[in-house]
Amino acid sequence: MDIVSTLGLIVTVVSTIACPIIAHNKGRSAIG
Repeated sequence: MDIVSTLGLIVTVVSTIACPIIAHNKGRSAIG
C-alpha cells in the first residue's frame, strides 16, 4: 500500500472512533 492510502485508512478509522467520543464528551450528537 502506498502512503496516501495508508494515511487515508488511518484517518478514517480514527475519525470513526473519535467523533462519537468527542461529541459525547461535549454533549452533542455526532455529525454524519
